[in-house]
Amino acid sequence: MINKFLQHKVNKLSIAGVCALASFSASAFEIEKDGWTFSVHGNIGAHYIYTGCDDTTDVVTGGFLCTGENDPSTVTNGYLPTGFEFAIAGKVGDYDIKAKSIVDRGLDSNQAFNVGGDDEGFRVNLTIGNDKAGTLLAGREFGLFAQDAAFTDMSVYGVGGSVLPSSPLNAQNAAASTGYIFLDRITQFTYTFPTSDAVIAQLGIFQPQDISTISNTSGTFAGADSASETPGVHGRFRFNFDGGFVSSSFLTQEVDATVGALTADYTATAIDLVGQINLGNVELTGSVYKAKGVGQYSLFIDPVDAMGEERDSDGYLVQAIYKSGKTRYGVNYGVSNLDNTAIDPGTTLEEKSKVTFGIYHELAPGLTWSTEYSRVVAKNNAGGENENDVFNTGVIFFF
Repeated sequence: MINKFLQHKVNKLSIAGVCALASFSASAFEIEKDGWTFSVHGNIGAHYIYTGCDDTTDVVTGGFLCTGENDPSTVTNGYLPTGFEFAIAGKVGDYDIKAKSIVDRGLDSNQAFNVGGDDEGFRVNLTIGNDKAGTLLAGREFGLFAQDAAFTDMSVYGVGGSVLPSSPLNAQNAAASTGYIFLDRITQFTYTFPTSDAVIAQLGIFQPQDISTISNTSGTFAGADSASETPGVHGRFRFNFDGGFVSSSFLTQEVDATVGALTADYTATAIDLVGQINLGNVELTGSVYKAKGVGQYSLFIDPVDAMGEERDSDGYLVQAIYKSGKTRYGVNYGVSNLDNTAIDPGTTLEEKSKVTFGIYHELAPGLTWSTEYSRVVAKNNAGGENENDVFNTGVIFFF
């Protein structure tokens, strides 16, 4: 059951997107020869994480919070695993072309949990285009749905909510599952339309994703293939203005998963809206989403009940950051809801929320020390709940 979940968590934010959050954008290493440029950049970090577990007897299946008397301490990756991107770029005829090889590993391996699943963290893609024709991305990269929600999460520098703290993985939760659905790295063809600097418009077809049910104790559809006759479709539109942006993204995919005599046959849909505005030293961000048959944690995790009936989900995240010199003080609060069906057991996750307070200090360009405290609450559909307190401190370097 945990296989699909870990495959989503091993490979977090794209290095290109994350490095855009750092205080500089130049690659750490570049070689130019005969019109071609070879570059290397990425990120590496480590965090100490202490998780205060819930000592009640309540069970919230699919909440991924720890319970019991032991409060684990770990030293591991934060929201981001260690990532390196190697790229070669040049011009072929009238087209700019760039080939990338992305390695997302970490301080801890997930191989023991993946049951033969993907633990390589190795992705490649190709982009081809120009100012007049637009740009085509072919290969494996993050999807378009929820991209801006994930990239603006302040815990990209830290941890946010932890996951399976007693057995540390190489990526943590941040606000995924408590405000937005985390995007996955999917094989795709995505076209970026030729627009102005203020507008980003993208549309892509994607490899259909399989589904996993973790909140169902039977694990009926764990890793069930979608068997879709059509590819998934993602779209994203973003408008940048002086001091902020507003964006919206969507996905749709046919799901036709069969396990024994059980079938999940439906059209999955999701849409979100994200906005950000800068008011002097204050940065405000907010996002909302609504989905059907997609889940509430990561793409197609817990999208259906044990009989294949799709679940609705929705959520929101609000965030405020105050900047003072080289230090950023932030707080965000998010909620994700997963509507239960008539046959879901009482232990099934119904709502998960988190509040995080963080301090992020730039020690040097690209080098940030972060300290956070988070309170995470998961509730089941019978009124029971689990609560975790998460404290973390650590360093991350973008190069």
